[in-house]
Amino acid sequence: MPALISVRGPSGSGKTTLIERLLPRLAERGLKVGTIKHAHHGLTLDAEGKDSWRMWQAGAAAVAVASPHETFVRQRGGEPSLESLLALMPGELDCILVEGFADALDAQRVPVALRLAVTPSGVTCEGRRVSRNQLRRLEAAIVGCCGKEEEDGVSHR
Repeated sequence: MPALISVRGPSGSGKTTLIERLLPRLAERGLKVGTIKHAHHGLTLDAEGKDSWRMWQAGAAAVAVASPHETFVRQRGGEPSLESLLALMPGELDCILVEGFADALDAQRVPVALRLAVTPSGVTCEGRRVSRNQLRRLEAAIVGCCGKEEEDGVSHR
C-alpha cells in the first residue's frame, strides 16, 4: 500500500496550495503521487452537453469515461469512505496525499505515514514547524516515508 500523507487544516489555510506546490517537486524525485480530497460541498466533474454528462442527466447509476490519458468514474449514492477510495487508487503509487477525511484518519482505520497540519502562518510536520518556503524539508520527509533514496544515496525509510 502506498504511504498515506495526511494534509489537514481549516478551510482557506493553504492545504491545496501546499499539495499543488509539492506534487511537481515529488515527481521530479521520481515519486508517483496520488491525491484524495474530501469535499464538504458538491462538485462538478463533467462538462454540460458532453456524452457522459448526458448519460448522468438521463439517470445512469454510474458513468465511467476512459481515454488514452485519463479515466474518471462518477457514481450516485452516499459519500464513500476513505478506505473505499484508497481501494480505487492505482497500485503503483508511492504515496497518496489525503486532504481531509479527519474522522477516518483520527480513528486510525488506515495507517498514516506522515501528518501535515496547515495553517495560514505555516506548516507543522509531525509536530515540527516548517516554513512554507522550506519545501525541501517536507519533500525529504515524504520521500523517506515512501522508502525512496534521497540524493545522498541513503534510504530514509
